[in-house]
Formats: sequence, C-alpha cells, structure tokens
Amino acid sequence: MQKLLSSLVVFLACTASVNAALPPLAQSIAELKALLINEELTSSLGMAESILSIEKTDSGYLVTTRSKELAVDVIYLPAQNIGPLKFDLKFQPVQTAEH
Repeated sequence: MQKLLSSLVVFLACTASVNAALPPLAQSIAELKALLINEELTSSLGMAESILSIEKTDSGYLVTTRSKELAVDVIYLPAQNIGPLKFDLKFQPVQTAEH
C-alpha cells in the first residue's frame, strides 16, 4: 500500500508540471491573438497600414508595415496555478521601417 501511494504521488507531481504551461505553439498562438486584438496595435500603427510581417524576438514580437515597425514585449506574469502562462503586452514607441 505504501509503495502504491508513493507511486501515485510521484505520478501526480510529474503530470502537474507537464500541465503547468501550454505547448509552445499554443502559447505563441495565444500571444499573437492577444497582440492582434489589442487596441494599442491599431492606435500605434493606424488603420491605413497593412501588416507585412510579425517576427518573434527575444523579448516579444516585431510588427512591420510598409513604413513602420512596432516592437511589442511579452511580459510573463508569475504563475499562480496550473494552466496557461499569463502575460501582458508592452508596446514600444513606433519606429520608421528600414526596408
């Protein structure tokens, strides 16, 4: 019985850490969705701009249009419990695009 309980505790500990975050693709999709629906994106770039690319950077994403570049930092919040990683987006000042 003791061995069974020990095995169960080890199993639960292993599965809890596996469920602590989304798989990398799912986490990236959640971040990109949050970026694209954020009103600060449209207010920073303007409605007349078309997005040419969104590149992953060390600190977040770089959104590029024909004339502008916008760096957006992803700030991960401390995990309170098991589940997807919570995050905030920090929009940097718009720069002129260098093509």
